[in-house]
Amino acid sequence: MSERSGRESGVPCRGGLSSADVTPPVRFYREIFGWEAVFDPRPESGGYGRSTLRGEAVAGIGPRRGDGVSSALPGQVDLFCGVS
Repeated sequence: MSERSGRESGVPCRGGLSSADVTPPVRFYREIFGWEAVFDPRPESGGYGRSTLRGEAVAGIGPRRGDGVSSALPGQVDLFCGVS
């Protein structure tokens, strides 16, 4: 997997996944990309974690929120782009 040292405007820089059940996507990304999921154990984190590769964060992962459109979907992928 390639690595970057900076972010260009309009170029994807990170992603996140919200899922009704985070276990299947954690397993999928571990098997396909070798990512490991690290979850924040504090209750205030809301079950949110990070997928890492070689100790570096590559994506966020967490339970689906119960608000609006996202609550009607089994999962949701968010892609974030750099802004300068």
